Amino acid sequence: MTISRVWIAHPPDVTTVDRNPARSFRASRYVGQAVFLLSVFALFGCAGDTYRSGYRLDERGYLGPAEAWPAWSAVLARHEVELDGLRACVADADVCPKHLRAAGTLLRRAKTLTEDQQLRLVNRYVNGRHYRRDRSKAIAEAVATDRLRNHWTTLEDFIRHGGDCEDFATSKYFLLRELGVPAERLRVLVAYERREREHHAVVAMRLDTDDPADVWLLEIDNSIRRNRHIGYRYVYAVNEQGIWEYPART
Repeated sequence: MTISRVWIAHPPDVTTVDRNPARSFRASRYVGQAVFLLSVFALFGCAGDTYRSGYRLDERGYLGPAEAWPAWSAVLARHEVELDGLRACVADADVCPKHLRAAGTLLRRAKTLTEDQQLRLVNRYVNGRHYRRDRSKAIAEAVATDRLRNHWTTLEDFIRHGGDCEDFATSKYFLLRELGVPAERLRVLVAYERREREHHAVVAMRLDTDDPADVWLLEIDNSIRRNRHIGYRYVYAVNEQGIWEYPART
């Protein structure tokens, strides 16, 4: 998993959480260096020290809107285009192409479930797809030679070809959004797991409460952890509304 070179070259200004685009996104050499260090960490794998308070879905660490990261913004746009086929599949199983049938069935049946049941069903479904262990290495090599700035996968691409942990997390995010979970309650969260010395992507989902710490982490091993994972240090998070970065504490 990698952070966009475009973002590194033209970093958002994070000296303040300022919603004025003219002030918030002036290039900052120091922020660029910090993000570059995060990208170096992220080049070396995919899979999970945590802040003692656990993960919170709040504005701490806010960098800017999703559009500030072109690669992430682009995959959101591609996914939106591909949704027409998936929604048609949910509406009428007879017009559903083979590769979308399972996802269409899941979405049809999940509509009648509780939110807790939905997130567990989505977690199991996505975790049952093909895991491509070689993809992170290929992306890291491409970035090192400047052949590929970044890579994010749409839900349909993931259904067709599988993917790595980043793709698992984004696919869970897209399915939960389609089930009606608001974007402000969901993030694709990247964490560094100190024990394994590798990075890991999960979905962070805040329950339907006003408490930003009332969060579940959907893992690739089918577990759903409440608020925290011992050994995780949160690195960054994204959703349709923004980008958040969490510098390591000293």
